[in-house]
Amino acid sequence: MALKSCTYVAAHLRLARARDVHELIPHFLAPIKDDNGRDYSIHFVAVFSKQPNAIQLILLHGWPGSLIECLPMLDKLRKA
Repeated sequence: MALKSCTYVAAHLRLARARDVHELIPHFLAPIKDDNGRDYSIHFVAVFSKQPNAIQLILLHGWPGSLIECLPMLDKLRKA
């Protein structure tokens, strides 16, 4: 019973964190067409530095994975 409760709470905390991410960071979809004419949508977020001369970076995560893995780094880069 305790293990089931812990799993339930952990799942809901992850969901709450994902909602926070969705609300705090602007999300975008870009349409992409491959060489065979198939259409895809690429999901990305944009986080901007307060520094006018900041270098642009692209951070990618693998599968399985999520944007949540990059949050600590995104926060530090935005504040730098």
